[in-house]
Amino acid sequence: MEAHFMNDLFPSLWMSPSGLGSLFSGPDLSGISDEPLRVSSVHHATTIEIREEGVEASATTVVTHTRSISHFSVNSPFLFALVDDATLVPFFMGVITNPVPMMVP
Repeated sequence: MEAHFMNDLFPSLWMSPSGLGSLFSGPDLSGISDEPLRVSSVHHATTIEIREEGVEASATTVVTHTRSISHFSVNSPFLFALVDDATLVPFFMGVITNPVPMMVP
């Protein structure tokens, strides 16, 4: 026998009365940052695979938050890095070689 179950819990997390709805509308996140933060999205997914060899289960939760940022225009190639504020360690670095203007609706 083999079975595979997958569930995306995103809507049920923030839509339920006891869920995370307050995180999206004026939360107090002062315990994790001195800067004003807000949660932009929460995504939780689970997977269970049942096989003759055994069972494998996994769960993933992603919470993203945003800070106030300045808008800027880029019209030439550039390098960028996402850096941890406390340790100054870069988490991700990249190069944009041909920036294209963004279409604004």
